[in-house]
Amino acid sequence: MSAPVASEVFRLPPQITFANIVSLRNDGERFIRDDLETPVFSLADLEFSNSAAVALLLGWFRRANRIGKSIVFADIPEDLLNIIKVSGLSDVLPLESGPLETGQ
Repeated sequence: MSAPVASEVFRLPPQITFANIVSLRNDGERFIRDDLETPVFSLADLEFSNSAAVALLLGWFRRANRIGKSIVFADIPEDLLNIIKVSGLSDVLPLESGPLETGQ
């Protein structure tokens, strides 16, 4: 797969909290349904990761699978990647290891 282009990216905010997780989930689900061939979620701005972030990614992954779409999670912070690995999901979730292209 070639590197995703940043103009077709859903960027997560610096924190995922109880205050914003529902709206993030809904916004991400709408992004998945958009006309993009392979929606890309960038976690580059995420400053704090916890199991709620993993649950959010897993939910988006399941939603995409239900509608027959592939998605990609890019720019995974190291602490979140560690949680994903410990959870046994590193071979399940579609993780992009390289940086996003700027599309310019």
